[in-house]
Amino acid sequence: MTVTAAHDPAAALRCAVHPGLPATDTCPVCARPRCAADALAALGGGCLACEGRRGRPGPPPADLRALVGAACVSGLVAVPTGLVASEYVGAGFVGWVVPVFAGIVVSIAAEAGAGKRRGLALRLLAAGYSVLAIALGLAQPRAAGSPFTPVGRVLGLYALAAFGSWLWTAPPRVVKRAPDEG
Repeated sequence: MTVTAAHDPAAALRCAVHPGLPATDTCPVCARPRCAADALAALGGGCLACEGRRGRPGPPPADLRALVGAACVSGLVAVPTGLVASEYVGAGFVGWVVPVFAGIVVSIAAEAGAGKRRGLALRLLAAGYSVLAIALGLAQPRAAGSPFTPVGRVLGLYALAAFGSWLWTAPPRVVKRAPDEG
């Protein structure tokens, strides 16, 4: 039976690679305990377990709490936004611009619910709720239509709502300026 550091506090004071040796410090790369021999062997940092390599950087994991908050607020805002959008169905140019604004309104709500966090998951969630808002608007009797027919008309409205949402939640560009020399 193997004893781990969670079960035996004395195991935490042992080298991760050489459990028979006491740990003198922790690896600056992977934070595992290491013995004096490993510390001397890896002068540039690291230990024999990680070989001085850091984990590959990647996108941060999805923050589920932020996404649930964004979904709740977006769901609440999608209904009145769809009702307002239903007033403008078939209103010429304005009828094609309103879905973009509906997408922006739902995206603002999604960002507020997510605590100003951004990312691909939030963008997709906001776009989905924007399309839902337009579908709810088209289902209203005053819209004189269906959320599914005619397909040519509703697909354009859905695409415009998703487009407005996608643009609003786009990550801002960070402009790095060179320090002033002088």
